[in-house]
Amino acid sequence: MDSLKPQNRPTLSPWPTISTLVLAWLVIAVSFVSLLGLLMSSFYFDPDDYSGEYYLAMATKHQRDMLFALLLPAASLVLSGLSFFLAPRAGARVAPAIWAGGVSVVLVAAMIFVGVSNIHGDLYYAELFGY
Repeated sequence: MDSLKPQNRPTLSPWPTISTLVLAWLVIAVSFVSLLGLLMSSFYFDPDDYSGEYYLAMATKHQRDMLFALLLPAASLVLSGLSFFLAPRAGARVAPAIWAGGVSVVLVAAMIFVGVSNIHGDLYYAELFGY
């Protein structure tokens, strides 16, 4: 009967789950900075200063930028999912993990929208100024 005593039960430390949640929120903060950079990368003060070839080259650059920008909220989504599914589940950890996942999904959608808008703007200018 000694095996049923509480001191013999294995317990899991909550620190790995808390650290993944903190890391998820830190990656979300960096994702907001990345979104701002993605927004600023497509601003052209005077678009007719460059040729159509320049904008065609910028379209591929913006595709690459969007890919790298999407890696951050995707990593945050994975980290929040890990924090949610790791045992033991506690209300103080589950709710922030769900919020982190929701914010990550919104960031992914915003980055896709901004990235596709950047690419379409570059293709429009490339066609407008002749490539």
